[in-house]
Amino acid sequence: MSLDKQNKELKRLFIDWLIWYGTAIVNERINIYSKELNVSFKSFKVKEQKSTWGTCSSLGNIYINYKILLAPIDIVDYVVVHELCHLREMNHSNKFWSLVQSIIPDYIIKRNWLKENGFKLKV
Repeated sequence: MSLDKQNKELKRLFIDWLIWYGTAIVNERINIYSKELNVSFKSFKVKEQKSTWGTCSSLGNIYINYKILLAPIDIVDYVVVHELCHLREMNHSNKFWSLVQSIIPDYIIKRNWLKENGFKLKV
């Protein structure tokens, strides 16, 4: 087996592990913050996403990009809270951001951290 193929297989194994391990972390965080926000979600999944840190469907399904698990936990929390807030406000209105701020008072710092450092979160 070539070294390149071995590296690809190791990368895939690491990503699979990160998704598995990250699911437990996100589960803990999403349960804490859904209670604080008094919202219910249908399901959540940690998965590979190309261009977003998280998504929330109108059906209450939340998807979190596994790469966010390479960030500090307060950044993970920001993404989780951001998606949970979409269960109350399916937009990025002032009302939405006020809701985010009620849980993450320094959300602007977290959002800026992602803008400046997000590209570094890769396997």
